[in-house]
Amino acid sequence: MLVVSALLMLTGAAAAPIAEMQEDDTPDIAAEAPAEQDDERYATLKRHLDAAEYRKITEILYSNRDAAVAEQDALWLREQSLKGQSAFINLTYSDYLWQALSDHGDAARPILATSAAMLLYTLIVFDIDGARCVDRTAPSDRSLKIMSSRGDRMQFIQSLTEEEKESVTNIVLMLDELTAEKRAEDFDAEFLCTGGMQQMMQGLLSGTVREREPREGEIGRQFEVDDGGSYVPELIEREKWDKIAAEKRAKLPETVKSFLEGSDRPDD
Repeated sequence: MLVVSALLMLTGAAAAPIAEMQEDDTPDIAAEAPAEQDDERYATLKRHLDAAEYRKITEILYSNRDAAVAEQDALWLREQSLKGQSAFINLTYSDYLWQALSDHGDAARPILATSAAMLLYTLIVFDIDGARCVDRTAPSDRSLKIMSSRGDRMQFIQSLTEEEKESVTNIVLMLDELTAEKRAEDFDAEFLCTGGMQQMMQGLLSGTVREREPREGEIGRQFEVDDGGSYVPELIEREKWDKIAAEKRAKLPETVKSFLEGSDRPDD
């Protein structure tokens, strides 16, 4: 079993559980990592992150069977999320917490609320940052797949009490504000803007197609299109996207509320 206290923490020096953070709590993203961590392991993970080699990160994290290392992995994911790294990291952090403690009942509820908040934050990043992708089918399709493959978490989100929903909403808003500038400067096109219709069409014309087994939440026959690594996502002009992002942030509380209640999202 993972060490619960470490998984709960969002802040560094303050060590406050993410599910209990207040709006005026500022995460210490510069806090030093615990001395006992494996520096070589996290240097390797960071290299893969910088190279957008997300599959390799997943392989390293989930091949581990040591509880102490898993605790440090969770702390590393938390730290990278607070620094505004790829939405892949936010989603992986959510998954990591959920898979570790989803069967621990009410005692783990604060941590599960953290997982829920990170999942919603990931979806918000797809909504706001994904608006910069010329091919809007990429972030839209990936968001739908994320939600459909995490049905248990989406149900948990809708079962939160009003107090928990308020806390989760504050967390999502805080995280977006904290990381917005970094996300804009180091835009995550590799994760947000790939896998859409444009890339699929390019792959069909110049790449290869193969059938694969359906993953959790997928229905029917599934195919993968390999474009040979030649696809480069197109982005709209920064000035135009800034305006779109500002409009989306103006109604962000309403958007988060729609996810919490399982209702249709507000029109863009």
